[in-house]
Amino acid sequence: MLEREEESRLKAGIQKFYKRKEKDTSKPFKVLGILVTRDPHQGTLKLSQPEYIESMLQRYDMEWLQPVATPV
Repeated sequence: MLEREEESRLKAGIQKFYKRKEKDTSKPFKVLGILVTRDPHQGTLKLSQPEYIESMLQRYDMEWLQPVATPV
């Protein structure tokens, strides 16, 4: 319950300075070039930058590299 009150206060404070719309976070969306994907059923939040990675691979002539899984 306390978390919801804090969230409401934070949103109200932000709205004093910035125009803001509620986002439908059930679909992937971008913030500052970062793709945000939320899965509420699994409780996960995935951040990725596929366009940035692709541009860096092209910049350094490394498009031929194959992706690998990297554990956190």
